[in-house]
Amino acid sequence: MYAVQMVFFTRDLNLSPAMIGVIFTVGSVGGLLGGMAARTAGVRFTTGRTILTGSLLRAAGIALVPLAALAGPAALPLLVVSRLVNAFGWTLWEVHQETMQQLLTPARLRGRVNGSVQFVVQGVDALGAFVGAGLVASTSHADGQWPRRRRPRTAAGPPAGRSRCAAPRQRRLDLVQVSSADRACPIGRSPGYR
Repeated sequence: MYAVQMVFFTRDLNLSPAMIGVIFTVGSVGGLLGGMAARTAGVRFTTGRTILTGSLLRAAGIALVPLAALAGPAALPLLVVSRLVNAFGWTLWEVHQETMQQLLTPARLRGRVNGSVQFVVQGVDALGAFVGAGLVASTSHADGQWPRRRRPRTAAGPPAGRSRCAAPRQRRLDLVQVSSADRACPIGRSPGYR
């Protein structure tokens, strides 16, 4: 999720590194609040319900991220709230999940169980980042831009108001014969250069 999220922030929302830093810095306060609320939540709602609530809050925080594309000027505050909710839920879940794991595991096996869980979780995290990066690479053009829906061309040529050179094209990696249309436009931008 984070591998794809960073691409979404920079390509689709045009957020600067400073704005992304603000989102994660301010939003991570939710983790501190979750840590302070963990004991009270466990006593009031039981450990099992707190683990479930933490999981749901984590998912709710992540689910808010795509809505930023529709939020316009409110995208930054929405992403901060998204991070706050996610970090709060993550901390609630982590505190109680780890506690339950340690309570249920015999003392002589706690180190092995904790190491095994961390190995599996971190391994899946790395695999998820790899798959996410692959999805981003496979859905973007050679120029690094997301594919856009093209307007249909008419027999008269390109859509009104656009020159023949304005339509973005993927670069071709093999050798091509240069036509007169290619010479009239910058490399990689002419109608015949794919």
